[in-house]
Formats: sequence, structure tokens, C-alpha cells
Amino acid sequence: MFDMLKPKKIIRLFFSIAVIIGVFLIIAKLKLPSHTYLWREIHNTGHTFLFGAFALAVLTMIRQHWTAMENRPLRQYVLALIITVSSGAVVELAQIYLPGDSDLYDLTRDIAGAVAVLGLRGAIDSRLAPGAKFAGVKLRKLLLGFSIVVLLGALAPLAFLAGSYIHRNHTFPIIADFESIWSRPLLKTRKVSLASVPTPPAWANHSGKVGRLTFLPAKYPTFSIEEPYPDWNGFSLLSMLIFSPETEIITVGLRIEDYRTDNSYEDRFNLTVDLKSGLNEIAVPLEKIRTAPKGRQMDMKAINSIHIYAGVIRNPVTLFLDDIRLK
Repeated sequence: MFDMLKPKKIIRLFFSIAVIIGVFLIIAKLKLPSHTYLWREIHNTGHTFLFGAFALAVLTMIRQHWTAMENRPLRQYVLALIITVSSGAVVELAQIYLPGDSDLYDLTRDIAGAVAVLGLRGAIDSRLAPGAKFAGVKLRKLLLGFSIVVLLGALAPLAFLAGSYIHRNHTFPIIADFESIWSRPLLKTRKVSLASVPTPPAWANHSGKVGRLTFLPAKYPTFSIEEPYPDWNGFSLLSMLIFSPETEIITVGLRIEDYRTDNSYEDRFNLTVDLKSGLNEIAVPLEKIRTAPKGRQMDMKAINSIHIYAGVIRNPVTLFLDDIRLK
């Protein structure tokens, strides 16, 4: 039964309830300032802290108001974790039918937040296995270390993506050169195998790493550079190198969009390129990109994506790509 006789316990109860309600309100009502990869990752990382606070509030309610659990500290933590994980699962399932973005990845963030915060709280809890050791190390220290590792693991994707944006800004006007793993989060594929590899021997007078694109059998397999540095003003040319080891001419499409595009063919830049065997140097005047959308101009301060795609591929096709840059 719950003990609600003491005023301090009642205050803690209402505070815990307020935290729990606040978590659900934030998840349901908070809108992202923009739908970039960075803001979406910040949103996902927020789940870690929200459900960490949720777990701590649930633990407080159990410890302060559930008298039957008063002398069972380990069960208190286990129950708090179960309630938190179950609530996270309900939230994700509810978003399948309600406005929102249901994602198993978000549930893992919820679990990580609950485990990390409950672990950190347990590491300083004098009632939880006092003096207990494992392999000569106090369980509290092991719990502290484990909780920190879980928390850092939950924060790592955001840190890596932030590093990718910093790398993108630092290397501009180079848009992609496949030399660094920091560029990888913004390189996306659909039915295309992407790898950063040494320059193939047949590509003479070129060194370093290049992007190997293998277009798999599919309709419109696509390689994309998402969210390149957006402001292309002050430049006149987009250039890239494509080396084809294929013996036949390979036709690919180049598509460029800004943040205003409606995704229609007429509201973006489109170019068809026939790639001969060997080295192909592609150069596109930015003025053609600027004037490509029908009825408006491309916003050259807000370029959103670059796509290289093939038509209907029946057998795998390999191309090598490098030095995508503005001049």
C-alpha cells in the first residue's frame, strides 16, 4: 500500500507525478526547430535524459510511498526500470497510430536513459548492497562505471554527427572527398553499396581514397549527399570526378535540391550524364542550378541535397567518385 500521511512525502509524490507528466507532454508536443539530421539526433538523444528523469521519478514514488517495498531496495530499482521501459514501449507503439515518429531506436534511448540514471543513483545509494564486491571490486564502483559507459554510448551518435557537421564546414568548398569517416553520416544510399577505398590502379594520376559506388539491381539506385554546406553563393562551378571501370557507357542522373523543393521533377536541378569508360570530369555551372526550378530560382544559400542515381539496373555497376567541390 502507499503511505501518503507525511507532508514531505506528498510533496515528493506530486513532484514525481509532475516530472512524469512533463516527460509525456514534451514527447507529444515538442516540435523540432527544423528537420535536419542534427536536430533529429538531438531529439533522439533527448529521449535518454527524459526517460532517465522518468525512471528517477518512478523510483522516488516507489521508495517514498510504497510501504511494501520499503526494505527491498534492489526490487525498487528493478520495478522502476520495468515501469520505465514499459512506458517507453507504450509511447513508441502509440506513435504508430498517433502523430509522431515511432522508432525502435528511440526505445533503446529510453532504456539507456533509465539504466544510466538508475545505475548512477544506485551507485551512491547506501542501502543498495553495501560493501558487496565482485572480483574484489565494490559493486557500487562497477555499477558507476557501467552506467557511465551506457550514458556515453547513448551520447556517442550525437557527438559523432556533430563532428560530421564540423568536418563539413571545415573542408568546404570540398563537398565530398571520401578521405575521412567524419563525412560518412551525411552520405546516404538506396540500393547502392558505398565504400571508401584507395584509388584503383587504372585511375592514373590520382591518389588517396575515393568513393566506390556499386549500383545494385534495382530501379533508381541512388547515392546522396545530404545537407552539404548550404551556402553556395560566391562560387561559379560544381565539379566532380567519376571513374568508370565499365566497358560500356553508363548513364547516370544528377539531381540537386534546396530546402524549398516540393520534390517534383520541375522544382529541382536535373542533369543526365553519359559516363564513358575511364575518367569523366563533370562540371556544372551554378547559374544553371540557380535557374533550374520552374517558376522560381534555386535558393543558393540553402542547398539541401545532391543525388547521383542510375535508371533500371539489372546487373551491378561500379563507379569511383571523388573531389566533389565548388570552384
